[in-house]
Amino acid sequence: MKVRSSGAVMTVSLDSPPVNAIGEGVLAALEDVLATLQRPNSGVRVLVVTGEGRHFGAGADLELVRTHIESPTGGEDMVAFVQRLQNAYATIAALPIPTICAMNGTALGGGFELALACDLRIAAADASYGLPEIKLGLLPGAGGTQRLTRIGGRALAFRLALRGETVSGSQAEQFGLVHWALPAAEVLTFATELADELASRSPVALAAIKRCIQLDDSREGYALEIETTRLLMDDPSAREGLKKFFARDN
Repeated sequence: MKVRSSGAVMTVSLDSPPVNAIGEGVLAALEDVLATLQRPNSGVRVLVVTGEGRHFGAGADLELVRTHIESPTGGEDMVAFVQRLQNAYATIAALPIPTICAMNGTALGGGFELALACDLRIAAADASYGLPEIKLGLLPGAGGTQRLTRIGGRALAFRLALRGETVSGSQAEQFGLVHWALPAAEVLTFATELADELASRSPVALAAIKRCIQLDDSREGYALEIETTRLLMDDPSAREGLKKFFARDN
C-alpha cells in the first residue's frame, strides 16, 4: 500500500499486483493508516483511496481464501479476517473527514465494499463493479449487503448480490452506486481536484454534515443541525469565511 500526503489530503493506493487483491498485508497496512487518521490533530482533512495500475481492487486474495479453507482452523481464520475487514471499512465510514474512492479500474468483492464505505465514489466508466461472492458460495461479509442496500435500495441489492452480477461504471452511475463515471485516465485527477476543494472547507462543518446525513431524518439529526449552527456562529474561522463571502458583493 502506498500512502502520499499533499497538504491536508492523504491519498492511499492499493498496491498488490496484478489486481490489487486484499490480503493480510494490505489489510494490516490499511489498519495502520486508519489508526493514524484517528489520532487527534492528524492534519488530514480529506482521504482519497485509489489503486495502482489498471485495477482498483479485485476483492479478497483468493490464495488467502484457499489457504484458510485447507487449514484445520481455516474456517475460523477466514471469519476473523472478514471481521477485521468489516471493522476497517466501518472505521472508514465513521471518519469525521470526507472520504473519496477513486476507482481507476475494476472493483469487485472486498474492493467494491471498500468503495461503498467511502462518502464519494468515482468510477472508471468502462470498468466492472460488483459483489460476486455468491459465485464462490460466499456472501459480501465486509459490510457489502448492508451498504449496497442503503445506497442502491433493496431491489438493486437483491439483483446484484444474489446473482453476483457486475455492472459497468456508467451503469453504476445510473443506479446511483457511484457519483461520477469518467474515463479511467481522468478518475484520479478529478478525485484530487475534488479533495483539494473539500480540504479548503470548514472541517467542523464537513464533519457535522457527514454526521447529520448518517443520522438520516432522525430527531438527533435535526438537533445536530442546530447544535452545529450554534457552534459555527461562535467559530472565528466560520465568521471570517462569511465576511469574505459577503465582501465579494461590495
